Amino acid sequence: MAERRGLHRLLDSSRIYSAFQSGVARPETAELVRSQLFPDLDGRKLRVLDLGCGPAALLSAYTHIGEFTYVGFDPNEKYIDKARRRFPDAELHVGTVSDVKNKIRGPFDLAVAQGVLHHVEDQSAVELAEFAASQLASGGRFVTIDPVLFAGQHPVASMLARLDRGRYVRREDEYRTIVQTAFPPDSVATTIESGWLRVPYNHCVVIARQQ
Repeated sequence: MAERRGLHRLLDSSRIYSAFQSGVARPETAELVRSQLFPDLDGRKLRVLDLGCGPAALLSAYTHIGEFTYVGFDPNEKYIDKARRRFPDAELHVGTVSDVKNKIRGPFDLAVAQGVLHHVEDQSAVELAEFAASQLASGGRFVTIDPVLFAGQHPVASMLARLDRGRYVRREDEYRTIVQTAFPPDSVATTIESGWLRVPYNHCVVIARQQ
């Protein structure tokens, strides 16, 4: 357990976290994730809200695909400090949903919570989904991506998910239920993706559309 806490403390460093993410991701992962986040960019200038943005890796990875207005927030001040140094023109806030809900103004075309829900308990996860829904324009999409557990999963993938520093890695149906508290059930779809990392691992992708 001590080793696990030590690894988690290291990952609180924005530099080490970014290096870790880059090291385990496959070269094609960014494009695979892009297809989930921006399937219909079509040259439009989107407004994007990044919930739990970390060091703004999404902004770094996808600015080349088209112009979009970016707003992000994260409770880790070190992550936001790094993001502000790299992207001084971006709107970035330190805090949780409760801290920033009166500072951020929609509507947004896309709200993203990448690797966030598995770090928070159910009530906070529901609040995050509700905040995303409140900020989306009609037809806007909310996308979440998190590690997932399921029966018959590769044992290495299961072990890595259970060892994740996030304490709330869930099943696919549990992620769906959280998002459906804020969106009509028939507007929410989920998939389980594999092969995004160099090691056996599975991600649950939830996509909800605002009506």
